[in-house]
Amino acid sequence: MTDGRWSPSIIEGWVDEVEALEKWVAVFFSDPIGVDPSSVEVLGPAYARLDPLWVRSSAYSLTLDEDAVFRALAPGTSIAAMGVMTGPFSNVLVCREMVVPIRSYPTGGTFAVDVGEWVIGIQVPSTP
Repeated sequence: MTDGRWSPSIIEGWVDEVEALEKWVAVFFSDPIGVDPSSVEVLGPAYARLDPLWVRSSAYSLTLDEDAVFRALAPGTSIAAMGVMTGPFSNVLVCREMVVPIRSYPTGGTFAVDVGEWVIGIQVPSTP
């Protein structure tokens, strides 16, 4: 890796490591990168992280293989990002995806990520 590119073997190794971890999905009202993720995680009496199934969709990616549905969000909740945490109460963020546009629930509601809608990994270009 002398030319500034990630080698496919490095990416595959990272995905191997993520595949072996517990992967709990959390939602955030602000970007969790650069802060303690739990400080920007959505709160509410019915909120809990989810532990959905993931499938290895390629050597370089994992894909959500089960709906991740956050029901009964508290009134006033906004969701700006979703992320993968290493446990139900861990503050270790593995990766995150921004939600664009931000979703707002002034009277509460449900936020869902459908099967196949979220892919963790890196697209590796084919070599000529």
